Amino acid sequence: MGMSSFRRLRKIELPMAIPVIMAGIRTSMVLIVGSATLAALISAGGLGDFIMTGIDRADNAYILLGAIPAALLALFFDFILRITERTSRGKALTPVIVVLTVSVLVVITPLFSFHQKSELVIGGKVGAEPEIIANMYKHLIEEETDISVTVESEF
Repeated sequence: MGMSSFRRLRKIELPMAIPVIMAGIRTSMVLIVGSATLAALISAGGLGDFIMTGIDRADNAYILLGAIPAALLALFFDFILRITERTSRGKALTPVIVVLTVSVLVVITPLFSFHQKSELVIGGKVGAEPEIIANMYKHLIEEETDISVTVESEF
């Protein structure tokens, strides 16, 4: 066709592959938001706390209080990525590059925060084994860093 391999990639192959790539990214984003609610299982907070409280208390209102915002968040990210895919169809890859750049900036920004907390709380379930593991982590963190660690067991 008279094109270099880079130009063929940029003009033909990537534009044809963008719908499949974006479908994978959209699916991954929805799965990430859904699995973020599982953070409540390790006492990391989030919308999963409402879901877990609702399950513990057999209260559907709590379950919905966590599930509906999580579903709306997943739909919101899917919508943003779908709009990005549609605006980049048949055009340059600029919208995709903009979304990727913004995503990288959102991930990197907390690394440059100047407020560093010098204390850490380790949460765990009640029982001998989780308490031993939490205290082992406490001792390792305090030996290797200058962070003070507090262990809290869930009751």
